[in-house]
Amino acid sequence: MLQRAVLPAFQSAPRTDLRDPATRLPRQPARARRPGRNLVGGIAWERSKAARDARGWSDHTQKVISTLKDLGLAIWVAETGQRGYLLTGV
Repeated sequence: MLQRAVLPAFQSAPRTDLRDPATRLPRQPARARRPGRNLVGGIAWERSKAARDARGWSDHTQKVISTLKDLGLAIWVAETGQRGYLLTGV
């Protein structure tokens, strides 16, 4: 059976116990560890906010159009009623 050769540099590497606070390296905040993730999240948030704003303006525009149609119908009915009143005098 063949044995594998192990490099001395790997043998002399110190072992650290991750549970021991004395040998554990200090952790960086999540912002420092994953800047790309926060950047993508920020862009996605901004785009979703822009989409919500656009949807709000679209809904507002539809309400204005509907109100104007109702107003036009009300004016048409009033004109028709006034015309009928003037013709018949009743």
